[in-house]
Parts: sequence; structure tokens; C-alpha cells
Amino acid sequence: MQRPPEMRWERPKCIGDTPHKRSGHKFTNVGSFAFLFGRCVSSSKGTPPGPTNDLYKLDIDSASEFYWTKIETKDNNIEPSARWHHSATKIDEARIVVFGGFSASKEQQHLNDVWVLNTNNESKQC
Repeated sequence: MQRPPEMRWERPKCIGDTPHKRSGHKFTNVGSFAFLFGRCVSSSKGTPPGPTNDLYKLDIDSASEFYWTKIETKDNNIEPSARWHHSATKIDEARIVVFGGFSASKEQQHLNDVWVLNTNNESKQC
């Protein structure tokens, strides 16, 4: 019987525009990058608690040092609303599809919209 390879945890150094603490987000791998979208935040520094629609890219190409970048999409008029506990998955070599989640709105707490992030040009489409 062949012995399986040993696994071990590592904690690479993370630099750049590091995201704040969060829960309810999605982390999706596309090539040598991982994209972090959405979250629920607790109140801090005068901000009310609730979901966000912030987007970060983590360059995971280096074994010893990862680099965070906060992404501002090219068309800020077209972007998904703030959300948490949504679904996100890679659908091809450059695109991530996001579906649903929870919003802060009492009128429409559950979301059922679909968004696509094109990671080649970092644009969002509905």
C-alpha cells in the first residue's frame, strides 16, 4: 500500500490592499488569481453593519508571498448590489458567475439576480 503524500499548512505573507475581516463572502480561483467578492461586516469606524459588494484579487502565483489588490471595475454604474451568502463559481478560463444571496433591504432580503465577472478586463455584466 502506497503512503499518501503528507499535507501541511503554510501561511504565506500577504501584502497589498488587504481586505477587512468578513463572513458570508465567496473566494473563487481563476488561474493564478483568487477573487474575493461580497461580505457581511460588523459595525466599525462609524460604518453600519451589513453586506458589501467589494471585490478583491489575490495573486497566488508566488509560493512565499501573496499580493492583494482592491478592484474598482471599469464601469461603476453596472455592478451587483451589496450581498452575502451568495453563490459564485468559475464558468470558464476568465469568468465567474455570481447568483443571489442576502441583501440589507427589508423589502428584498433574498436576491435572485445573476452577474458575471470577466476577470480579463474586470468588468461585471448582468
